[in-house]
Amino acid sequence: MKIESKGYFEQKPDPSPINSTKNQSDKVHGTVANTKTKGKFLTFGLLLTVLLSVVAWDYWNPNTSDLAMSQIDKTAPKVLEIEPQTISNDIVILGMIGADQIVPVVAPFDGVITNIYGQLGAAVTGGKVLLTLDTSEIEIQLREAEAETIRSRVALDLLKNWNSSGEVLRVQRSLKTAELLLLSLETKTTELAELFKRGIVSRNEYNGLIEQRDRQKFTVLDQQLDLERILARANKENTRLAELTFQNAQSRHIQLNNQKNRASITAEKSGILTRAPSLNNSALATPTIEPGVRVASGQALYAIADATTLIVSSTIDEVDVHKIRMGQKVTIESDAFQNKSFIGEIVSISAEAIETGSSSSVPVFEVRARFSPSNEIKSGVVRLGMSARMTIEIYKNPDAIIVPISSIHYIADEPFVGVKDKITNNIEYVPVELGQTTLDGIEVSAGLKSGDLIFIQ
Repeated sequence: MKIESKGYFEQKPDPSPINSTKNQSDKVHGTVANTKTKGKFLTFGLLLTVLLSVVAWDYWNPNTSDLAMSQIDKTAPKVLEIEPQTISNDIVILGMIGADQIVPVVAPFDGVITNIYGQLGAAVTGGKVLLTLDTSEIEIQLREAEAETIRSRVALDLLKNWNSSGEVLRVQRSLKTAELLLLSLETKTTELAELFKRGIVSRNEYNGLIEQRDRQKFTVLDQQLDLERILARANKENTRLAELTFQNAQSRHIQLNNQKNRASITAEKSGILTRAPSLNNSALATPTIEPGVRVASGQALYAIADATTLIVSSTIDEVDVHKIRMGQKVTIESDAFQNKSFIGEIVSISAEAIETGSSSSVPVFEVRARFSPSNEIKSGVVRLGMSARMTIEIYKNPDAIIVPISSIHYIADEPFVGVKDKITNNIEYVPVELGQTTLDGIEVSAGLKSGDLIFIQ
């Protein structure tokens, strides 16, 4: 049935809210009172049912108004009071543990290994015998060196006493004899010349004596030259040469004797016995150490790793290498350390990139950090060759001002933060300088202070 509500909807509202409400109520009651048909009662019942349903829905869903308020709260501006906090920025790199100092154990002479007493990976003390070498070959060389030392010493002594040597004395005697004979001939020639003037001796006899005297003069001259030549053998150069020869022979003899005395090879210092360092990272360069193997003089047999200080070697890429420095503190950790960590310092940063064998890879640089876990090495917690993590703190600020990124506003590409005045409640945008970015926000290095109220959109 059609509801007659034209008059109700067309009636102009009263300017007064009270009168308007009263007029509308009167119209409704008048409509109900005047309606006597069955359709009008049904319409009123339908309206009442709808009204009760709305009231019941609001009663059984009280969160509806709260949800709306929460949506309003989320979009409404917020004010946050600044409190200083500590922030830090770290670099974590993986590396390998090695010895800081390695002392090689080398063969003192060419020989054959006879016995082995050292064990790889075991701790050794200074002076402990590691292995022994056969000395038969070096004993032959030692005897030859001793003979050469004796010969060179005799030769040197001869030159130092050359003027009294048998050869010099022989030439000196020959010269003296020749000079005496010449003197005798000179005397006879003088006497025969007087007799020749008197005509007592013939010219032939006189001339023969003169020829004999002249020949003796040449003989004396030759003897003098021989003496000078022989004496020249002991000059400074020859004497120095003999001294050097003797010194070399003596040094060689002493060296071989010392090498022979080192046939029992001992540890020079305490540490951990490791394999000899390989050449060019080649396993073929590492010698086999067992009885019967022949080794050469100077060949590395073992290495003793200093157990007091260790090194963690790692690499860092070209982006981060400028962020670290020599002497910087690092935290060294490993899953194998049984929840222990150590403090070390960076002792080496490579000035040249390491060749990785790939032209497309990012250049990396070697970084080495030193630490001293002496007690843990003895207990076996830390071992050579273990992997480790180096945590390098590149930035730390114990009183950092951290603000949400949403509080940063850019005006002409410059960062600003809205600060609320605690007295006037006015918002003033102040310029700030930004620092490190964190998971919670961004650091403000200048422009704000502790206790400021900032505006967050």
